[in-house]
Amino acid sequence: MRGFKEASAGSQSVVNLPCPLPQFEGMLELATSGSDEGERLRIRLAETLGVRASEGERFRLRLAETLDRCRNRATQFREFSYANHLEIHHLLRQMPIPASSFEQIHPFCTLNTPDLQEVVKNLTGLFILYSKTAASDLLSSRHEAVLTFQALIHFLGLTIDTRLGSQGAASLASYRIPFYGDAANEIEALSYPSSSEYHRLQAIRSYFLSFNRQARGEELFASEKEIKGGVQKAAIPEAPGNGVYWEALLRSNASLAKAALQRATKRIKHWSDAEINEMERKYCLDIAEYERKKLVFDQAYANKTTLLPPYPHYPIQPGHQNFSDLTKQILMLEEMFDVEGVVGTEEFLKRRGFDIRADNVGALSTNQLLEQYGLAHVVYLRHAVHLAREWMLNSEATPLPRLVAARVSDYKADGLIMNKPGSTLKLQDKVKAENFERAGPLAGATVLFFQLGRTLRDASKWQRPIAEGSVLQKPAVAITDQTEALFFQDLERVLSEWELTPLQLLEEFHPHMEKLQDVSMQQLFLRLFFRASHREGQVRLGAGELLLKDDTLFKASEAFISKGLAHFLEQPEKETNGGKPFFAASFFFECGYRLLKYYAEAPEEYEPFVQEKADLLIQTVKMWLKKEGLNVKERSKLHLYTLLFHSLKKNLSEEELLEIYASFIEYNKTVEDGPFRSPLLCHLAKSFVIQLTGERRAAFEEDAFRNRFASALLCAVVPVERERQEEGMWQKDPWSGFPTLLCQRSPTSFWRINLALGTVSNENGLVTASFDLKFESQADFKRLFHGEKGFIYNAIGMHELSFVHPALGSFKLLREGLGRDWKILRFFPEAGRVVPSP
Repeated sequence: MRGFKEASAGSQSVVNLPCPLPQFEGMLELATSGSDEGERLRIRLAETLGVRASEGERFRLRLAETLDRCRNRATQFREFSYANHLEIHHLLRQMPIPASSFEQIHPFCTLNTPDLQEVVKNLTGLFILYSKTAASDLLSSRHEAVLTFQALIHFLGLTIDTRLGSQGAASLASYRIPFYGDAANEIEALSYPSSSEYHRLQAIRSYFLSFNRQARGEELFASEKEIKGGVQKAAIPEAPGNGVYWEALLRSNASLAKAALQRATKRIKHWSDAEINEMERKYCLDIAEYERKKLVFDQAYANKTTLLPPYPHYPIQPGHQNFSDLTKQILMLEEMFDVEGVVGTEEFLKRRGFDIRADNVGALSTNQLLEQYGLAHVVYLRHAVHLAREWMLNSEATPLPRLVAARVSDYKADGLIMNKPGSTLKLQDKVKAENFERAGPLAGATVLFFQLGRTLRDASKWQRPIAEGSVLQKPAVAITDQTEALFFQDLERVLSEWELTPLQLLEEFHPHMEKLQDVSMQQLFLRLFFRASHREGQVRLGAGELLLKDDTLFKASEAFISKGLAHFLEQPEKETNGGKPFFAASFFFECGYRLLKYYAEAPEEYEPFVQEKADLLIQTVKMWLKKEGLNVKERSKLHLYTLLFHSLKKNLSEEELLEIYASFIEYNKTVEDGPFRSPLLCHLAKSFVIQLTGERRAAFEEDAFRNRFASALLCAVVPVERERQEEGMWQKDPWSGFPTLLCQRSPTSFWRINLALGTVSNENGLVTASFDLKFESQADFKRLFHGEKGFIYNAIGMHELSFVHPALGSFKLLREGLGRDWKILRFFPEAGRVVPSP
């Protein structure tokens, strides 16, 4: 038996009190857990029976499973968005983008029509679910997901429409469909960290442009502008294509037209001649009363009366016109409503003759009439266009439109908008500003550099004569410091031609590396180096494209990064006006990772190259971890880079796997904040670990591997456990299941590791990095350690700290109650119990 003995004077007994399992960790179900196994099981069963599942059938099954899992995860677990986003992206990226709307070799084309209708419904449901948390996704990943949803729903809608025999103006293929992807090109901070995302977006763009060139009709569902109160029928369609399409559907389907008329007759009152005459008579009386009151007001005003009577309102002319049958039918098809979640709507509709149970079919199918006649895919396409427009142009989640056609009152027309969000066909300025700020902090002269508009996404700004000419005419940035002004003037020349920008940036910053200690200058470099630039009206991948064309850029970048890391490694970690050496190192590591990521997604021929360069950078990170003067958060950031460089490798050994999880846990021991936090790197790290954990689930089913790996991981992240030399019996947590592993040391003591969240805890709480080191100034601490301080501490809950002294071994510090005093305990392998040391 081994244990800790108290290392300071006084007596202290340690008692393990019963403690409930911590609830704050939560359970993050894996994005890929069970899905592939379940699919393989069904397919093997089908093949055993002599039926080979088609690729389209596999996608159909996986889509249904993904939707169920994402819905369950969203209702049961906190921080579910990472897992949902990962699973949705993983599924969508395996679904090929159709080359054209007439493609017949797409996997989904092997499905029958009912199955296709199920796929469209589930895709729309998944799209709506994704849109609720899409704001937390990376900008480029969000664009890829949103436009992939729209493209697939449109393609499948066309396929169903063709199978139903729709022709001419009654066919969706006759109408152009809005494509909002190009609007994102106006975002100044737009870049594509993943080349695969860029290439899929270009494939989607080609699909929509190809289709719209062949379609001859107006755009369908092009704009759903906000309308409040009662509206005339002419304002409801919002675009000419809508009305033409609805009318064509009615003329081509007699049963649909009859059902629409029956519904409209019940909803929209037909005024009799007597009722119209009565409303006109009342309107005339109201006009006469208005004239009388107005005369009284005018006389009082002319006489300068102190207390004026209220000015009368002009009477509203009654909207008692009777619409034609066709107009009423179109209103029924244009309708989109969902009673649930709208306060007062249900009672309002009941008073106007709505059968709530018959008419309301939930948030997805918001027009039961179209669904009854096999046209639900039209509703889903309208949803997809709406969601794509809102996310691409407004960059926020808005509810689906709710449009109800009903006679509101004698003084209103037939259309009523219950809840229809506003929109626009132009990228909002607030979206540009938000994404510009999210890309990273800028300050001082770097802000002026962008505010001048020289880097706006306009093709004319990237033509050599204009860019160079404007620079030579006058200094662009009004900076009082002459040296700084000349530096920024030189920087403007990098905008002359997008293919030369990365190399020119390296050339300009080589003699000014000290400037890269400033986070604002780092962001300027990253935005210009990795920006997705324009060329001939089309956005380009930028540096990721140039790397694979010619190795000149990578060689120059590698030399730049190596020189920077070596230079700042030798500098003492002292913060000056220009920042700290670590700040610059963080920048160089990020550059190295983003460059290698493009190669990692390239053909397999680059795999050895990526492995070699990633290992070199990992060794450099380890050299930085040994550097003196780094604080807890800076060391945590270095662990993040270790994880990211490992993520670029195709094949991982058990040792590398251990280092990945240890790095992830060390990174999560602190809360990274401040200007140097990179949302991009944090997102990529979390997504990679979740995916990796799902892929390695089978390995953790083996007892020997699980026990060996979890014990080694605990020792790596809680060093005081190394001296126990015990390989605990680890199991999947019976409360939350995989990926949480549990080692029950005794009835009241345990260790728990959540692989996907990167957390470690025991009966005392969560293991975190300690920042409150006031005890180092206490006399007993100084006496025991001869004035040494700055050890790496792990806090476990609020009452326990642990650290390892390089010569004396492991120690624990236990807080006495809620006070500031701590008891120091030293670990003795031969001890059978915890007793005070002499």
